[in-house]
Amino acid sequence: HRPQAVQAVYSMILKDHPELFYAAPSFSATVSPVEMRLQLSYLYEKNERKRLRGEMETHRRTLKKLSDQPELTVEKAILGGLVCQSEYAVDMMYHQNAAAVLCGHKGQCSGFSGALKFLMDALQIQCIITEGTVADPTTGKRMPHEWNIIRLSSGWYHVDVTMMLGANGEKKKPL
Repeated sequence: HRPQAVQAVYSMILKDHPELFYAAPSFSATVSPVEMRLQLSYLYEKNERKRLRGEMETHRRTLKKLSDQPELTVEKAILGGLVCQSEYAVDMMYHQNAAAVLCGHKGQCSGFSGALKFLMDALQIQCIITEGTVADPTTGKRMPHEWNIIRLSSGWYHVDVTMMLGANGEKKKPL
């Protein structure tokens, strides 16, 4: 059962550090009585990782120009940008990280929550990724889902970019 506990910790690290977008969400483990060896893999080749890292850093630098604005103004600008420039797309491997959303403008809930965390971290606004389930509106079937909880001076707020995107077919700013 140790590999499952290690997988849970590894997943938490990836959620807390969306800049590690290139790391595959799972790993293989070899366990012996005295050690555990982990084999990690990358989602992207070296040149692609470098390109995506550069694009993400450009987003971070651009965003820092807003750091003197009121935090609610900044949050609205970030959410508006994510919703208006992105689309929901299912790819169980490549749309699950911040780079897919910030650089490719496509993602799933984990990609959107990672992108928002990456941008909030750039502004030193406390943001965490949380997970739970959501019901499919047509079937009622519950499925895994991720969203953010951010802390503004007025309190903690649940923010779900995926749901904002799904309810915003006209690509208008959500707030």
